[in-house]
Parts: sequence; structure tokens; C-alpha cells
Amino acid sequence: TTDQTAKTAQKVYVGNVDRCVTQAQLFALFSQFGPLEKVLLQMDPTTGISRGFAFLSFLDPKDANLAIQTMSGQLLVGRPLVVKNYEMRMIFSRIHSIAICVLVNGYGQLHAIETR
Repeated sequence: TTDQTAKTAQKVYVGNVDRCVTQAQLFALFSQFGPLEKVLLQMDPTTGISRGFAFLSFLDPKDANLAIQTMSGQLLVGRPLVVKNYEMRMIFSRIHSIAICVLVNGYGQLHAIETR
């Protein structure tokens, strides 16, 4: 449906993020394109170190698209950012009662996140 397309267009994957970049810095950088609902920089729960990617939620799909077009390939702390739309698909596994959430971005790359 159109509503589902709009919701998907609002969500943005940001990859190749240097470990020294904070969630607040990503928020400041990407909020110049429009209001952000949230920024989730993915951290390793054991070490507390950034995993090098984040998920952003824009309130307006047009702002998300502008951010993708503008920021994809731009250098941040000397690294070219990977900025793409993403969609989330959940796959549940009964093995050891662990749910596996698989994120598939627009280019078919998978990111598995384990939740207990």
C-alpha cells in the first residue's frame, strides 16, 4: 500500500560510520535534511563500541530521500558514508528461543540482529 511505501521511505540505513562518531553527531548531521523521529547508532553490547552503522527515522519521506541523495558517499571522519533506504523483515527462529531480526536494505545486503 501507499502507507507502507511511505513508512519504508522514511527509514534510512547509514553504514561505514567511524567508531568515534556518536549518535548525537549523526542526529546533528542528518537533522539538517528535516525532522528526525530517531537515530539508533548500533553498539556492541559487550564492548560498548559502535558497530559502524545506524538507522534513522525521518518524519517525512522527502527528507529521507534528500538525505540519501546528498549524504551517500560523503566523507565523515575520512570514511565515505553508505546511506540507503532500508526495510525490516522479521524472521523468528525457535532454535534456543532466540528471535533473529534480519534487516534487508534496498541492495539485498543482510544485517542480522540477535534478540533474546
